[in-house]
Amino acid sequence: MSETAPAQPDHPQSPNTPERPWRAGLMAARANLGPGLVLSAFAAGLVVAYALLPPVRDALDRVGVWKVAGGFAFSIVSTGLFGGALPWLISRLRPARPGLGITRPPLSHGVFMTVFWAYKGIEVDGFYRFQSWLWGEASGLGVVAGKVLLDLGVWCVIWAVPTTALGYAFMEGGFTLAGLRRWMNPGWFRRKVAPIIVSNFFVWAPACAAIYCMPVALQLPVQNLVLCFWSLILILQVRSPGPAPVPAPQA
Repeated sequence: MSETAPAQPDHPQSPNTPERPWRAGLMAARANLGPGLVLSAFAAGLVVAYALLPPVRDALDRVGVWKVAGGFAFSIVSTGLFGGALPWLISRLRPARPGLGITRPPLSHGVFMTVFWAYKGIEVDGFYRFQSWLWGEASGLGVVAGKVLLDLGVWCVIWAVPTTALGYAFMEGGFTLAGLRRWMNPGWFRRKVAPIIVSNFFVWAPACAAIYCMPVALQLPVQNLVLCFWSLILILQVRSPGPAPVPAPQA
């Protein structure tokens, strides 16, 4: 995953022309439509397989037992592995193609991403527990819709997306406050984070709904699988110049 650059407008703007984060976000969402559809199909497939295939249900239920028994320790290890370590390892193993912007990330990035997502695992687990407390454990249409809106429309807007963007900006800036400050230039939230939030909502809404259709004990494990799958899509996708893919949300 990488920091998302706002999409360039169809026509050049003068320095005094107000930027439109919502438009940049929609352009980024359109650019990620294909990977987003694949992601949604993957998430929906997990839900259908859990409902219809006993071997899949048994395997996932076993993971759910581990999740309940392990608590936050499970969340730390699994999210650090699937959100950070595995995507970094795949990035290291694939051939570098600098002309296409494909490089092999250094070990320091792998360590940071693993620790970063391990901590995020605590946040995600805590948020899912809050959602369960607030809405109950039912998975009806109204409950799932409410959880998705609170997740992508509030949690991701206020905390998840901004902190993820800042974390990756800190990493890409050489792990220095000076590099982070350069990224946080005037208007950084409106120009750099708001487009990610808009794109994030449209790309991730179906997958997020699928996650909330699962039993509470399986929501974080399935989120980890979807997060890793999304990262692999972005890693293996050969990108041409244009709107960059958006990072995955935390929940």
